[in-house]
Amino acid sequence: MGSESAEVAQTWRTTHGDMSDQEWELICDLVAPYWKPGSIGRPVKVDRRRVVDAIFYVTATGCQWRALPSTYPNWNTVHRYHLEWSRNGYDAGKKVHGRKTFGIVDTLGLLVAVVVVAASVTDNIGGITVADRARLRSSRFAKLWCDSGFKRTFIEHCRNHHVGVEVVKRIHPGQFKALPKRWIVERTWSWLMNSRRLQVDYERDPIVTEGFIWAAHSRYLLRRLTQSPTP
Repeated sequence: MGSESAEVAQTWRTTHGDMSDQEWELICDLVAPYWKPGSIGRPVKVDRRRVVDAIFYVTATGCQWRALPSTYPNWNTVHRYHLEWSRNGYDAGKKVHGRKTFGIVDTLGLLVAVVVVAASVTDNIGGITVADRARLRSSRFAKLWCDSGFKRTFIEHCRNHHVGVEVVKRIHPGQFKALPKRWIVERTWSWLMNSRRLQVDYERDPIVTEGFIWAAHSRYLLRRLTQSPTP
């Protein structure tokens, strides 16, 4: 199975970006093996690497789950694993039509935290939720730049948790200008929008949307970590 999988990966990589051996080595320990000798149940036959490749394929191309090429594991299996990984640790019971996405990135534009909520949720509530997730993931989270959509409630909440907030306002109304710090966030979203699955609102469950965002960002990071430096 190993040599056959590697052969398929090389065939599809140039078009849709299946992982190289070097990229898989970076994350293989993070993907749960689901079964090990001595545990209850039947051994899992699906190749974990091919499941991750299939999720990356759907994220990049925006295809329907049922349209997943036969070179990958069965679409239903891949879909089930994507749901399980996306929902791991979060309440996934809420289903919505129309949504907002809130994200926090570091100074390099790398995603620290993301939350997808119903479109009716205010910027203050969405901002507080994603800021709290960022605080849990990094003890170095001490200052935040945001746009003018976030009001006093959000700012006070952050400051009560020892996170400074600076609102970045437009320099010239009606004209496009790259705003200090804010352009870093916009650049990150433009990277993510290269993944077609994120360009259209397909999902009813916001947690699944979050899963695709993390999949797109993971693919971007793997390529940055394994690409050869430019001479």
